[in-house]
Amino acid sequence: QIGRERALSMFFDEFYKRFFEVNPSGKRLFEEGGMTVQSKALVKMMSMIVRSIDQNTATLDDMLSRLGGRHEIYGVSASDYVAFANAMCDTFEVVLAKHCETVELRDAWYKLLVELSCKMQSAGKQIKEKPLTCTL
Repeated sequence: QIGRERALSMFFDEFYKRFFEVNPSGKRLFEEGGMTVQSKALVKMMSMIVRSIDQNTATLDDMLSRLGGRHEIYGVSASDYVAFANAMCDTFEVVLAKHCETVELRDAWYKLLVELSCKMQSAGKQIKEKPLTCTL
């Protein structure tokens, strides 16, 4: 377990380094919770996405809708989503270069991340257009 946690930590350290290199303004999104909390949340989310892709698309769609809504509230922009996808794929390419065909892996992940980003952004726009109301 410790080896897995260390490997994930190293992966996401590399990812965030790359993300902030291509998108310095992205730092504005992480001030509140801190990077340790965010890295753990991203590991959990990516794991859930991978598990849900072929098995339960309804659960995945619901999760992406909720996540997209939260990202809209946080102020995540379209360029942030693009920077995320590029940084994630660059990280895969660097970290996993010895273990797979990186061009094929990069293309597959990029397509998946773009599709997921589109679903999240669509959900975020719906939240923006229909603000939540509370009645007592």
